[in-house]
Amino acid sequence: MEILRADLSHTEHLSDLTARQTPAAARRHGLSISALETALHEGHPYHPCYKARSGFSDADHLAYGPEGGQTFRLEGLLIHHTLIQQSLPHEGFWEQELGTAEWQRITALAERRNAPPGNYNLLPLHPWQHVKLQDNPLFNTWRDAGQLAEIGPIGAQYRATQSVRTLMNAENPARAHVKTATMMRNTSALRTLAPESVTVAPAISHWLADVLDCDPLFISRYR
Repeated sequence: MEILRADLSHTEHLSDLTARQTPAAARRHGLSISALETALHEGHPYHPCYKARSGFSDADHLAYGPEGGQTFRLEGLLIHHTLIQQSLPHEGFWEQELGTAEWQRITALAERRNAPPGNYNLLPLHPWQHVKLQDNPLFNTWRDAGQLAEIGPIGAQYRATQSVRTLMNAENPARAHVKTATMMRNTSALRTLAPESVTVAPAISHWLADVLDCDPLFISRYR
């Protein structure tokens, strides 16, 4: 009950803050998808705690909430391969996604930090979560043991979607979205990444793509 009361109170507070700081768009039907993500201020109308965002300060809300439309870079972690399971679409994914110059900068930095690619995997982290992890005992144990290296901001500027922790590339919207894990509660759910959901998501995406590809109406009439 105390958690529910806190979430209701914070939803009211952040809704009022949004109304004061970011006026809602008068017309939204003609907006692009990326612009619409920012223009929607009502969140999930069916849930009373649609803007609970536990742990977000006012400054966090304005910086990382979709309503403000602010951009920010992700924090890069290099994690020893024994601590992480990672599956990428293809071998050159990071260079393709980040650009050759940025990927070369990251790999050179990894070598200097004694965390070479092959032994260490790159993991993008939400900047809010990175701050929260500084006091985490396990995070600090891995860092002190040399199993984790922090390399600072990486890649392009990103902007929050309505999900808050799913981020779109603000410089090139055609690039991949990044879904980050945040120890933040919203709509009564902690926004972490459960291993089972990470595993099943690609399978569902492949199935849906096959459904679209096999239906002539989606190819001819409903592109």
